[in-house]
Amino acid sequence: MDIKLLLNPANSLYPLRDGTPVFRIGREALEHASKRDKHPELTFDLAFGQGEIVEGQPLLETLDGYFVSVDEVISQFAGALP
Repeated sequence: MDIKLLLNPANSLYPLRDGTPVFRIGREALEHASKRDKHPELTFDLAFGQGEIVEGQPLLETLDGYFVSVDEVISQFAGALP
């Protein structure tokens, strides 16, 4: 049985540095875990870097929001043209 767990920490660890722990499991839980559970598959979102206006915000979600906003502005201008 696969159990998926989505973790979205309040304090994002970015930029992520080599060797930074991103997931820990206690020794007792590890002893009872199956072989597959001992090697979880982790995925990460890309985020804008430090010093950016949208610092730490998810890249794809933010760009999608910009796309929608620009599309709305273009539609408004297109509707105003004779």
